[in-house]
Amino acid sequence: MEYSFRQITDLNGTGKTLMVPEPTFCNQISYKMFLRECASPGSGFTEADIDGAVRRIVNRLNFYFSIGHSVKIDGMGTFRVKLSMKKGEPVPDLKELKHRHPTEKVQIDSIQFRADSEWIGMLRRQCELEFSGMDKRRYAVKTTAAERLQMAQEYLETHHEMRLMDYMRLTGLAKTTASMELRRFRRDPRTGIMGVGVRNQLRYVKRPLPPCDGISFA
Repeated sequence: MEYSFRQITDLNGTGKTLMVPEPTFCNQISYKMFLRECASPGSGFTEADIDGAVRRIVNRLNFYFSIGHSVKIDGMGTFRVKLSMKKGEPVPDLKELKHRHPTEKVQIDSIQFRADSEWIGMLRRQCELEFSGMDKRRYAVKTTAAERLQMAQEYLETHHEMRLMDYMRLTGLAKTTASMELRRFRRDPRTGIMGVGVRNQLRYVKRPLPPCDGISFA
C-alpha cells in the first residue's frame, strides 16, 4: 500500500500545521469486480452466491439497526447507527428534552463501523507500506485496462521479462492497482502473459497467445 502525507491544522488551536500519513487511494474497486475476485477459481463460491450473501447481510443489519441494536461480526468489526438533527434543526437543550421530543427533527445520519483488532492485525502483517512521495490522486490514469494490456504485450515483444515496477512506470498505475491488474492478466491465457517466480521475485513473461479476439477487462 502506498501512502503520502496530508497537511492539517492542529486541532488544539496552536495554529501549527501538521503532516499526517494517509493511504494513496488509486482506484475504487467496483462491486462487480469485487464479486468476480471473490468468486475466483478454487473459492467454491459463485458470484451469485457471494452477491446473495452480501445482500442478506445488509438486510439483517438493517433489521437489527431498526430495533436499536449494534452488530458485531467476529473477525470484521462492529456496526452501529449514528443519529443527527435534520438540516436547520437546532440541537435541543436539557429543558426542552423534559418534554416529548418531536421525532421528525431527528434523522439517521450514517452507519459507523469500528474494525476488529484481529482484522487490523492481519492487515498489518499482510500489507507492505511504501511512501509514494507524491499525491497520485492528482495524476489520474486515463488509459483503459485493454490499452494497458496492449502496452504490456508490446513491452514483452522487446524485453525478456517485465517486473511490477516496469509495469508501474509503463502505465502510471500505483503499486497496488498495478499488481492486481497483472494478476488478472496472468490468470487469463488469452492475454499471452504468464507469471514466473513467487511473491517479491514474481516476474511476467510472454507465452503463446491462442487465437482469440475481443478480450475485455471492463
